[in-house]
Amino acid sequence: MAARNEKSMERARAEEPESLIEILTRVHWEIRCLLREMEQILDTSTAIYELYPRIRVALEVHAEGEEKALYEPLSSFPELKRLLSRGMAAHVEIEQSLHRLNQKPWRREQILSTEWKTEFRVLHRKVLVHIDEQENLLFPELSRQLAPSRIEDLGNRYKLGLTGQLGTTQ
Repeated sequence: MAARNEKSMERARAEEPESLIEILTRVHWEIRCLLREMEQILDTSTAIYELYPRIRVALEVHAEGEEKALYEPLSSFPELKRLLSRGMAAHVEIEQSLHRLNQKPWRREQILSTEWKTEFRVLHRKVLVHIDEQENLLFPELSRQLAPSRIEDLGNRYKLGLTGQLGTTQ
């Protein structure tokens, strides 16, 4: 009986496998929440000094994870090529917006400028469009083209990539 309880406890402690779609949908929700919060406090220095760095890191990490777990492994699928190309182009645009925001000096008068806020709102729109395209176009196509086990494997690849453990196998 003790062995059975130990096995049950091990299973309960083991992380449940998740599909890439589930993971990305959750991360998209978290990014949306950060962006929404930033819009609500955009006129305060707290937004710039505390929240923006969190948003920047979240977007950078997420983009790298998507590129390693989604774009690279699936680039050979002709049925997904157009959608993947659009996603990669969106990543470039988002990266460029982040670069422009990061070029502004971290002085209060610069950061609270209309120019900085305008660029942040451009970034916000680009991110939301990218997320919507993935969730409404790419994810349904992934579900049609790939077996659930393959989508789960890609989810594991995404998680490994976030922890720096990503191997070279696809």
